[in-house]
Amino acid sequence: MPWLSKAKSYGESLETRYEIYHASNGTVNFAVNDGTTQSSVQTSDSNFVTGEWVMVSDVRDNENQKLKIYANDKLVAEDEDLTRDLTQTANLYFGTNIKITDYFEGDLDEINIFNYALGSTGIKELYINTAAIDDDMTHFPFEFKINSYPNPFNAITTFSYSIPNTSMVNLSLYNIIGQKIVVLINENKSAGHYTFSFDASHLSSGLYFYCLKAVNKIKIGKMILVK
Repeated sequence: MPWLSKAKSYGESLETRYEIYHASNGTVNFAVNDGTTQSSVQTSDSNFVTGEWVMVSDVRDNENQKLKIYANDKLVAEDEDLTRDLTQTANLYFGTNIKITDYFEGDLDEINIFNYALGSTGIKELYINTAAIDDDMTHFPFEFKINSYPNPFNAITTFSYSIPNTSMVNLSLYNIIGQKIVVLINENKSAGHYTFSFDASHLSSGLYFYCLKAVNKIKIGKMILVK
């Protein structure tokens, strides 16, 4: 559970920004400042285990006016959000508000920023789809499902899919008039979760459909390529 550099101190200025930081009082914080008002939510760092991979999801839910923190796929804290719309140039800060040397050491594997508030179901899906192979996910009952992220995307997207049993798997891409563009996967696979990255830089912008066939079932989804 790593943190980067040093965030600006809480309340240091009234610039519009987001802050995610580990505080000296042993809390992990998510704060939002709209230039006039600042709101925050915090949770004890005991929710995060040193030396283990952790997915932290911080959600600003405008519809319900809540700030939320998830550890992996579990909601661990939420509080009221009194801020209003932020500018498109709002900054994002990661770090600690004092120098801390013995907490959350490691690498920041990935940052995903969404322009909408993920719900608990979406966060659970994201967690299952991105958890490392060596985290022993074998106790999860795999379902037949597929999605792509990011979506819309520019050039490269990643398909994430699961199958409950050993099966022949076919993943193909179609254009808007139903013509097959390319076969991405056509092979036998064991039960489990898989990801596949696709570079669509040679395709034109527009709407496409992906079709997953396995275990005598079909799943179809749509994706938008924007260049």
